[in-house]
Amino acid sequence: MITSASENKELAQKFLEFMIQAQTQKKVADVTGYTPANPGAAQFMADDQKKSLHLDDVDNYQKRLYFWQNVPRREKYNEIWNEVKAAQ
Repeated sequence: MITSASENKELAQKFLEFMIQAQTQKKVADVTGYTPANPGAAQFMADDQKKSLHLDDVDNYQKRLYFWQNVPRREKYNEIWNEVKAAQ
């Protein structure tokens, strides 16, 4: 993200554009083992890497994912979290 107080917005924008390119995302995946944000990165990967990152069957893999659920009692959560931050 680029904040409103950023001094080099144009440079930050260029960096973000570089980071989301398919070839860059492939390199990030090589180092981190994370699934790339740009699905075009798969074209630069060997079949075994695509399989290990579940890019060979994305739809089926996503059916088995459990995404973040809303926090029950959000107000209480926020109250406690604010106490933790204030103590630092």
